[in-house]
Amino acid sequence: MITEEQKNKVLALYNTHEHSIKDIMLMTGVKSSQTIYRILSMEGVRMQKDRQPVRKISVGLDEEAHNILLEANPKNVSEWVCNLIKGGYPNR
Repeated sequence: MITEEQKNKVLALYNTHEHSIKDIMLMTGVKSSQTIYRILSMEGVRMQKDRQPVRKISVGLDEEAHNILLEANPKNVSEWVCNLIKGGYPNR
């Protein structure tokens, strides 16, 4: 049986777009991915789309950027960087 608190935590964690379904299961104590998807479906949450990269590049980081990346510790570095670029670029 899933508690209301677990359900609310599932929704909050999923909506941050920072956690995998496996992570959410561990963080909420929900034992099955199907239960997570059922909660999301029942609440009308749109599923996150898988991104399809169109170009791969290698980037060198200076020490400050490296430390920021370590502190932020994003689940998906590529997606995190893409969002920062899109959010900070004028005329978008």
